[in-house]
Amino acid sequence: MGGKGVCCPSRTVLVKGPVSLPTVAAFVALLSGLFHSRPTMADGCPAPSFAAARVFPAGFHPGSLAVGDFNGDGRLDSAVVNVDSRCISVLMGKGDGSFQTAVNYSAERILFSWPSAISTAMRNPTWP
Repeated sequence: MGGKGVCCPSRTVLVKGPVSLPTVAAFVALLSGLFHSRPTMADGCPAPSFAAARVFPAGFHPGSLAVGDFNGDGRLDSAVVNVDSRCISVLMGKGDGSFQTAVNYSAERILFSWPSAISTAMRNPTWP
């Protein structure tokens, strides 16, 4: 079975020549030692998890979300473009992972469409 021009898939592993069974066994043993069967965690660190989902009403048919500190209070705020209601909802952060009631601002039509995306940018207070 190992004659010239005959390939034996069980003995050829990513090389052009024949590979012995002890070599394959050693390779598999060394490679399997690199992977752990259970997750490794640092001492004193809690297991990663997510909190339950929360809903914050903003508007009808939200199209895009931007997060930033819009009022400079050090808390993350959210702005949502509402495509069908043609407004932007701004939700000021309370600092505990929740938001105040949304304040809606009407959006202007730009050329032939209404806004459908929003973004934030970093601003240096020393810039004019």
